[in-house]
Amino acid sequence: MKTKWWTWIMLAAGIAAGLIVYPDMPDRLPVHWGISGEADRFADKTAGLFLLPGIALLLSLFMEVSAGLEARRKHGEANLPNMYIIRNIVVLGLMLLQAYVIYFGYGGQLPISKVMAIVLGLIFIVTGNYMPRLRPNRFVGIRTPYTLSNPDAWRKANRLGGMLFAAGGALMLLTLALPTQLQTNVLPVLIVLTALSQLYARLKAGNAPKP
Repeated sequence: MKTKWWTWIMLAAGIAAGLIVYPDMPDRLPVHWGISGEADRFADKTAGLFLLPGIALLLSLFMEVSAGLEARRKHGEANLPNMYIIRNIVVLGLMLLQAYVIYFGYGGQLPISKVMAIVLGLIFIVTGNYMPRLRPNRFVGIRTPYTLSNPDAWRKANRLGGMLFAAGGALMLLTLALPTQLQTNVLPVLIVLTALSQLYARLKAGNAPKP
């Protein structure tokens, strides 16, 4: 089966799951958790069950359009499998979060920090491993005027960004071994540092001297 279709299969499964459990869910479900790990914002169960699939659908459509535009570029076809894999892992992460909302609705007590460590850890590791495989494009990767015009700069910047992304994701998975309270404090710091690492890779590429 083509890689691109897994996105739509996961979306269909997420929407179907929401419809199936809808009658069993409480009237209000969490849609946001604070840094302490406690749910701090609730919405009616329709929004609670279908907000994340809706976000995943919009993201998927955007990337589908981006992939179509990329395919028209020279060598653009080579980017599509990697773009689809990155999209798949992001959608999978959103569907796992939807599964957690359903779990919460049934009275589950697993801390959200454990779920976020798994979801973000996997997204960052997979994305980081595929970033170096991307060729210059305007939709995914470390994109600066310099990297877009210089294939060697693109390769070096995305290799660095990918390694930092994967390392951040691995550290997030390692926090699963920490006590919940300590993990709750450490995980947000790792998320911020991993995000800043991409800014570092971008600035380093942008400040590199042009040949």
